[in-house]
Amino acid sequence: MSPPDLDGYDPIGLLGSGGFSDVFLYERRFPRQQVAIKVLVPGALGDRAVERFTAEANLMARLSTHPYIVTVYEAAVSDDGLPYIVMEHYPRPNFLVRSRSERFSVASVLRVGVQVAAALETAHRSGVLHRDVKPPNVLTSEYGRPGLTDFGLAADDPAADRAEGLSIPWSPPEVVAGAGDADERADVYSLGATLWTLLAGGRSPFETDGANKGIDLIDRIERAPVPALDRPDVPASLQRLLAHTMAKEPRARPASAAEVARALQVIEVEQRFDMTPFEVRDDEPIAAPAGPDDAEPTRVRDLTVVEAQPAQPAPPGDGAMIEAPEALRPRAEAAPATPRELIEARPRPAPTAGPDDADDPPPPPVRPARPTVPMEVRPAGPTGASAGTLGPPAQPPDPAVPRRAIVLASIVLGTAVLLSILLGLFFLAGSDDGGDAPDPAAPTSEAAALAAPTNVRVERLADGEYRALWDAPSGMRASDSFELTIDGEPATAPFNRTAFDFTSNRSSPCVVVTAVRDGVPSPPATNRDEC
Repeated sequence: MSPPDLDGYDPIGLLGSGGFSDVFLYERRFPRQQVAIKVLVPGALGDRAVERFTAEANLMARLSTHPYIVTVYEAAVSDDGLPYIVMEHYPRPNFLVRSRSERFSVASVLRVGVQVAAALETAHRSGVLHRDVKPPNVLTSEYGRPGLTDFGLAADDPAADRAEGLSIPWSPPEVVAGAGDADERADVYSLGATLWTLLAGGRSPFETDGANKGIDLIDRIERAPVPALDRPDVPASLQRLLAHTMAKEPRARPASAAEVARALQVIEVEQRFDMTPFEVRDDEPIAAPAGPDDAEPTRVRDLTVVEAQPAQPAPPGDGAMIEAPEALRPRAEAAPATPRELIEARPRPAPTAGPDDADDPPPPPVRPARPTVPMEVRPAGPTGASAGTLGPPAQPPDPAVPRRAIVLASIVLGTAVLLSILLGLFFLAGSDDGGDAPDPAAPTSEAAALAAPTNVRVERLADGEYRALWDAPSGMRASDSFELTIDGEPATAPFNRTAFDFTSNRSSPCVVVTAVRDGVPSPPATNRDEC
């Protein structure tokens, strides 16, 4: 098929052909720019093909603001009746071609994996399944960034035909079997198979040196374990993650592309690579994962406001606030008495604390005791007029009493008050010096470890392929997670399912499971006593 005449575009050449469409390179006249234009071939102009082509244009336009999804500029119908889509041109070879001509480093595959996972997560949050994720559908921009394209098999209609045009080498078992119940985890499988292919030099996971016809591939996809990559630089954690994404049962895979991206980021950190940003829109709901490190979206708990309680003894563990002792507060009475303050009463001595009183509340500050005889507070002025009395007025002081005795009594009173305050502070500090047993009334942390998981077991699925199963402890929350160690090696990032598929060359793998709440692990549980 030759490129059709399109108003405002000059044809340059053919970029690629598919079963229902051809992609041509054009130059847009204004603004001048090279673009890729996908044109529906004349032989595919049936109603079904036109509907699917229109759906692809609308889906890509809806999603193409994402940095790792190919941008759609416009869509229209040519003068001779051919529908076409104008897209951003990615001039470099696609990732399948590149993987067969260059060796991808582990760091670059991890980076591309996070970026394509972000594109898939964006599509899934919009209710769109791609259904044809594979290396040739990941294009390379002029600057080397990936671009997910070819949403021709994508659908936001659950009843859409999923078998038509599928790419067998990267398709999951439920799709090649025609089960008709594929969901986001089918795209997760294809993403894992794509990354496996990039690391394997362009060979799909179930290709062998023998027959690789469709029927042969389908049989291996359905029955054979995921082969290990023959690359010593690929870490075991990445091998396990790829096997996890390509588990036979959809429920045993990561539940979302976001979960895969987070697991890839964990491996980047583990390998001391720069962590690739996971780019999705902040205002979109976060997909609920069933797996790794941060098993569900971060939730900010409401702040608990502790109201101040009246000063009273608190029973152990109730967490009530204790009012500060009066001896620690600024008080007017704590100031030393001046010679002008004439108080005709003697304070009672402060009670002393014995060794058994160390945990008791500190004594109240010493105040002048109520006298058993009438007391008069005299004004500071020289007139001798009474400013106020407590009880009946006392007799005027004997003028024979020397002023020096009055001054001396004031100094003694002030010294007694100050000494009482210092004694109270001394006993308060002595009961809180950190060397004694903790106060039983002190509040304790609410974060308590969960009980251990139970009934840990391992089922053999095929040669070298196993499934670990266990029962969650009671009281598990959505924010809690599990951590696994398989044959002494940690599995992928934490997750909240009770099943995990893995590969092992041992006849009886050893699985250890712990439940985690707020970073606190439970006691471990295992399928074998000798683990």
